[in-house]
Amino acid sequence: MNKRLVLLLVALFVVLGCTTTKKVDYYKELPSELDIRGIQKVAVADFDGLYRSGRIIASKVAAGIVDTGHYRLFEREKMAEILSEHDLYKRGAGIDAATTRQLRLHGVDALIFGVVDAYSIADQRGTSAVEKKLGTGRFRKVAHKDPKTGETKYKDEEIMRTVLWNRPYILRQGSVGVTFRMANIVTGEIVAVEAMTSNFSEKAWKDEVDRKLPAKDAILDSLATEVVRKFLNKIQPHTVKASIALEATGGQHNKLGILYARNGLWDKALDEFEIARQGEHDNPSAHYNSGMVYYVLGDCANAVSLVEQAIAIEPKRKYVRALAMIRSLSYE
Repeated sequence: MNKRLVLLLVALFVVLGCTTTKKVDYYKELPSELDIRGIQKVAVADFDGLYRSGRIIASKVAAGIVDTGHYRLFEREKMAEILSEHDLYKRGAGIDAATTRQLRLHGVDALIFGVVDAYSIADQRGTSAVEKKLGTGRFRKVAHKDPKTGETKYKDEEIMRTVLWNRPYILRQGSVGVTFRMANIVTGEIVAVEAMTSNFSEKAWKDEVDRKLPAKDAILDSLATEVVRKFLNKIQPHTVKASIALEATGGQHNKLGILYARNGLWDKALDEFEIARQGEHDNPSAHYNSGMVYYVLGDCANAVSLVEQAIAIEPKRKYVRALAMIRSLSYE
């Protein structure tokens, strides 16, 4: 065995540890939750809302569209110029016909707009009764044994009493709620109307607020980001983090395949699992692992076939559940 292979096997032992089931994370793209067709270029208008909330939400929507790249985005500056020429853009109602014509001339297929229904963060103050130890001013002799010499010594120790103390706390609560609308400029149809809300509520003792609670601006920004993410998932494909459970039983090729999988090298992982499968016909883990990699790669037919082979060798509950999951997705 050459030195390079020895080092690789040592790395495998460190990374994989001693347990046989290994969780491997991966990212997969999901389609939009709503069936929206024929739209390629969108414009985002400032949402109606108190303070700067409408502009904040619109900016996050626009940034999310650019990041995904599913739609082309009409320049926000030009959108602002067009809307400033008209005074018919009302709360949640959309835009007037003249503005619509201008957007169509710029090749815009759809407009996203809406209303910020809630955008608030506030602290509530109160007290809770908690136990607290107080000194009585009286002492007693308490025996302490020296762990090294075994000698017993007596020390004075203050007698404490337990009292209830009304300790002040702060309850920080925030809420962001937005009604989103997406209108097809060509047909005039509202293709999406979604009301999304995200909330925050957390309590901390008053003397621990700075350490335990996020800043108010950070909370609002996080809630707004979450609300926008929910809406964008409705109208465009998006990436989510998922995981599969692989099995590290068997020879070095099976274990090396898991190491590759954990680093996102799915083609190399599959090569190793296939080698393991050919060399260990009676090892269900090699068949199961190959099937799960095919599932990650989007080949449900091969995934089903290989997991079924693993079940034929050993009908584990994990294999059966994986088979049911893959079949349900392949039928969608």
